[in-house]
Amino acid sequence: MVIVGAGMVGAACALYASRAGLRTVLVDRGPVAGGTTGAGEGNLLVSDKEPGPELQLALLSLRLWRELTAGTGGFGTAVEFHAKGGLVVAARPADLAALTAFAGGQDEIPAAGLSLMAAVNADEPPVHPEDPTITGCHHVQLLAPGSTAERSRHAMAIHPGWFDRSPCGTGTSARMAQLYARGELPLHQDFVNESFIGTAFTGRLTGVAEVGGRPAVLPTVTGRAWITGTAQYLLDPTDPFPGGFLL
Repeated sequence: MVIVGAGMVGAACALYASRAGLRTVLVDRGPVAGGTTGAGEGNLLVSDKEPGPELQLALLSLRLWRELTAGTGGFGTAVEFHAKGGLVVAARPADLAALTAFAGGQDEIPAAGLSLMAAVNADEPPVHPEDPTITGCHHVQLLAPGSTAERSRHAMAIHPGWFDRSPCGTGTSARMAQLYARGELPLHQDFVNESFIGTAFTGRLTGVAEVGGRPAVLPTVTGRAWITGTAQYLLDPTDPFPGGFLL
């Protein structure tokens, strides 16, 4: 395969074609990314897009960039990629009104999750089969179109109205249990669960069990995490209430 043009599109096509096993040649009259690509701003924006194909494409691009800069299977620091936020300033009342309406549309997804939570908890709240104190629905996983038993994309709505930036280990395990019960996910098969911002966990069911007389599965979940803080708690032997107190 011969690809003419070593800009962003051509270089990407060459990379994934070669990874697919094709013998690939990339040609250009100048250096790689030496034309329009090299002169571009180089931003990947997600927050300014309404739900739809454009947002889905931006999220896919974000995931691919993260994979390209990963330490295993990627290019690491050889590829420049900085994940950061952005700020949009409304200079006029009309601009503020437009931004407010746009943000309101984005709030529809977590609102839908909260509505589902309320309906489940009002009708038949789930209860742990061995511990009745563990009860209620507090997470709702909203699946994106095209999600399968091999790879799934979702937005995880959490009480009282947040989105989980993480792919959610609890949600990944629950989704695998659901797929297994439906006969769509066998044991010992990887399941990639991707969040709405492109982060991903890989889950796998390693066996079956029984909990409280009900069939259950044994999940494993792997992924990346970062330490954001530490805490230390001490029990002084002279403290008369080392275990706290109850009023």
